[in-house]
Amino acid sequence: MRKQYERGRLSVAGVMRRVRSWIAHAYWGDTWGLRRLAFAQPVL
Repeated sequence: MRKQYERGRLSVAGVMRRVRSWIAHAYWGDTWGLRRLAFAQPVL
């Protein structure tokens, strides 16, 4: 996703949609630690 964003193939809105979708999916599991780790440092 980072490479797509850097190459202009993915907008900020597109990144946000994907991230929100992943968070919603991960929410249904016991993933608090994984979500916390995944978002500990900004990527973009």
